[in-house]
Amino acid sequence: MEEDNLDNNEHWMRIKDALNTTCEEILGRQKQTQKEWISAQTFRKIQTRKEKKAAVNNSRTRTAKAAAQAEYTIVNKEVKKSIKNDKRNYVENLAKEAEQAAGSRNMKQLYDISKKLATRKRQAERPIKDRYGKTLSGAEQQLNRWAEHFEELLNRPSHQHPPDIPEMENDLPISCDPPTSQEIRAAILKAKNGKAAGPDGIPSEALKADLDTTVEMLQQLFKKILKDENIPENWKEGHIIKIPKKRRSKSLREL
Repeated sequence: MEEDNLDNNEHWMRIKDALNTTCEEILGRQKQTQKEWISAQTFRKIQTRKEKKAAVNNSRTRTAKAAAQAEYTIVNKEVKKSIKNDKRNYVENLAKEAEQAAGSRNMKQLYDISKKLATRKRQAERPIKDRYGKTLSGAEQQLNRWAEHFEELLNRPSHQHPPDIPEMENDLPISCDPPTSQEIRAAILKAKNGKAAGPDGIPSEALKADLDTTVEMLQQLFKKILKDENIPENWKEGHIIKIPKKRRSKSLREL
């Protein structure tokens, strides 16, 4: 077969592109809904900011990147200022509507407006600091700090006095054969729906849409991986998501 002549990276990229292209042609991409309080003028500024950001990412030289970054900074400040004004006007209009609803004794409208105004604010994330306790403000500095943190965490020196673990008397019945189609099918079906896709952009629903075809493609790839003992480079990527810890409420003794 043609797939046998490809390396594992090319084989996986073909599978990924086939799944992503099929999903985009049949379902299309999810459209982001514009918030009701954002004005048309602000939305145009947001689109301009996206173009400026793309220009920064596509810059070939340092000079061009610095100039594009300066333009992006100016547009970004204008967007934040415009959004802040739109939010203020939106809240003021809601407050006036709530006052009118209370005067006319329209309790349903008053409740709906109060619910919009009483939305919970997201807690600000804790700042990222370097090893000396200095706060890092730039995105590049924060990414470098994360890389440094995981490099230290995952490359610790070996212990000077390792524990003496005796060997097993009986070997465990672990199969080293390639996964069967039934095992691959069961693993795909266990994947939860409605979850965000990883760096490959493939949601679990796409794998389940045509289960037989997906199992056949993945089984061929898994056999090549076990034979070559080399996984695709794309599988080594991942997303780092910061999950803030919930702060405990103070006890009566602390108050």
